[in-house]
Amino acid sequence: MVEQTIEEAVRCLKPGGLMICMGPNVRYLPGAHWDFWDHFIPLTERSLSELLELKGFEIRLQVPRFLPYSMSTGITPPLFLVAWYLRLPFVWPWLGKQFIVAGKKRPNKPIDRSAEE
Repeated sequence: MVEQTIEEAVRCLKPGGLMICMGPNVRYLPGAHWDFWDHFIPLTERSLSELLELKGFEIRLQVPRFLPYSMSTGITPPLFLVAWYLRLPFVWPWLGKQFIVAGKKRPNKPIDRSAEE
């Protein structure tokens, strides 16, 4: 399902288009990751970056710990606190449990790594 979504993005984006992906990083949430019904594919920033590269993206940003695990349950933080958090990347390694990956669509075809084996 993730691969099909990326392939659809490749089809829709112009060369040079930017795809930004964010999600729970299973490396930092080994048990809690599975608490939601739609979390059935374990991803990290590395695995998603690999898929994006294979599908024709150049990785522009890869942050393993970006946002806290859930900002949709519990107390919703005021926007000024979110803005403050985003301006302090040195805090992300302690609080971040979600990755962010940004890839730019290459103008040429995807990398064929099957020939390397």
